[in-house]
Amino acid sequence: MWAQFIDKQGKTYGQAYEDRGFNKKWGAFHFLDWNVSRKLTIGLFDAIVWGDVDTSGMKRGFDWSYANPIIFLRPAEYSVGSSDNATLGMNVKYKLLPKLTTYGQFFLDEFKFKEFFGNKGWWANKWGLQAGFRSFDLFKVPNLDLQGEFNMVRPYTYSFRNTLGNYAHYNQSLAHPQGANFKEALGILNYHYKRWNLRGQLTFTQFGADRTPKDNVGQNIFKSYNDRNQEYNNKIGQGLKTNLFYGQGTVAFVLNPKYNLRLEASAALRNEKNDLRTNREFIFNFGLRSTFRQFYYDF
Repeated sequence: MWAQFIDKQGKTYGQAYEDRGFNKKWGAFHFLDWNVSRKLTIGLFDAIVWGDVDTSGMKRGFDWSYANPIIFLRPAEYSVGSSDNATLGMNVKYKLLPKLTTYGQFFLDEFKFKEFFGNKGWWANKWGLQAGFRSFDLFKVPNLDLQGEFNMVRPYTYSFRNTLGNYAHYNQSLAHPQGANFKEALGILNYHYKRWNLRGQLTFTQFGADRTPKDNVGQNIFKSYNDRNQEYNNKIGQGLKTNLFYGQGTVAFVLNPKYNLRLEASAALRNEKNDLRTNREFIFNFGLRSTFRQFYYDF
């Protein structure tokens, strides 16, 4: 996949974007999926993000070195002598029981063997980890499904020297909404009965935020990692310890199964708390939802 993104936070570099809107940047992504057996699936992925212009203001545009459709992109990046934001990772899915599937993913933003295994909390040990499961027909109840998941991301992951290379688009993260420097646990319970659908979700996230605007503890991916607070002793959750609780309940009635046309009502509670502030929000929604798509495989 090749994509173009919009950088709304970065400064205008040179004359390339004067009076021409926001800076742009590019991304190239590969994903290789292998069904090893009926139970085991392994996937590998990599990505490169680079600015449409360099810091001197010279127009760069799409780098055709990254048009290579074969995984991996890192050798191509190295061969052209670039310093673009390269990442890679892998995911695994295993069917533990007929109605229980486990999955996991490891994301690596930077790697230096000595520092990675040195256990000194080097700032550039940037990685993320995900582990979860999905269970179907829980307690032998038809259409009662449960999903549990745990996520954690090291400080400064997804960030870059400037916003032309970070993993973001239109002021939003391309990965996790919290950016980096967090741990998260969530559970989703879903139940279908005829045309009724009930869904409940609970999420607890703990992350480290910047105490002052001048701080950079690694949570805000729009800040340059060159402005980091410290070189070593970095750990997940450093900075202003913040707890975030999110709970949502949804009730829906399907009017037309063909297009998944449904009446839906939901209520959500969001509570964010740290030593400096407490934000509590309650949101109620009611509406009509549909999925306008159909797939045909009748070649």
